[in-house]
Amino acid sequence: MHLWVQAYRVGQKVKGRVIGARHLDGLSVLSLKPTVVEQQVASINEVKAGSLMTGTISSIADYGMLVSLAPGIR
Repeated sequence: MHLWVQAYRVGQKVKGRVIGARHLDGLSVLSLKPTVVEQQVASINEVKAGSLMTGTISSIADYGMLVSLAPGIR
C-alpha cells in the first residue's frame, strides 16, 4: 500500500493546486505537494492581463527584462 493512502482519509480537507483535467471523466488532477501549491502560478495559462505578480528578474536587455514567475514561466 502506498504511504499517501495511509496519510489521508475520506472527508479530510486538503489544499491542492489543479494541474490538469480529464474532461471526459469529469475529474480534476490535483497536486498536494507544498512546492506546487505555494507557487503563484503553475502554468502560463494562469497569467492574466492586469494580474499583480511577484517574480525574480532573470535578465535585463535594451528591449526590456525577463521576469521569472515560477519554474519555466518567464
